[in-house]
Amino acid sequence: IAKSGLMITDFVIRSITDKPITVIENGNEILAELKRQGKTQKQIIFFQHICNVFATVGYFLLGGYVGAMLCILAIFRNLIFSLRTKYKWCDSKFWIVFFITMYAFSYASSFLFLDKEAITYNFIVELLPALGSSAHTFAFRSKNAKLVRLISLIAGPFWLAYNILVFSIGGILNEGFILVSIIVGYFRLDREKKTPKLE
Repeated sequence: IAKSGLMITDFVIRSITDKPITVIENGNEILAELKRQGKTQKQIIFFQHICNVFATVGYFLLGGYVGAMLCILAIFRNLIFSLRTKYKWCDSKFWIVFFITMYAFSYASSFLFLDKEAITYNFIVELLPALGSSAHTFAFRSKNAKLVRLISLIAGPFWLAYNILVFSIGGILNEGFILVSIIVGYFRLDREKKTPKLE
């Protein structure tokens, strides 16, 4: 602030204007933490939706078009799966096919309509979140908590690698926390305890 010669208010406004991606990613990380601390399913889903909105804007600003489109689809997917016990049509296997088809369409759209350069590097990078979201779709539809954690453990590294490659600091921190949480949950809740051998 001293070096810029600006008042505090002007400095904050200038920082937001010059580096909107920083503000968005920091906001997303705060919301992600609130989601993890949610006391009810409604609170968790609410903060998850807002996180996805922030992440969508952040990925677009970083040029991660597939990641942005998949975050939009995630809002819809999470809403559908959260209503499975209330509405029978939300529990249909149709949604798995639908969402995976949409992930493939999003991947192709980034090159066909959003001018993403069609080079091998981009083909690989933009494929990562599509694979991660596909795995998450199977995980979130499962009613077995252990299976959800195991599949999410497979999906997480795809998103973590994507965030690293598109330089999304908020995404890296968020996925890192999620992976640690899943691993802790697995060892605390899911790992089979060995029966002591009788001597």
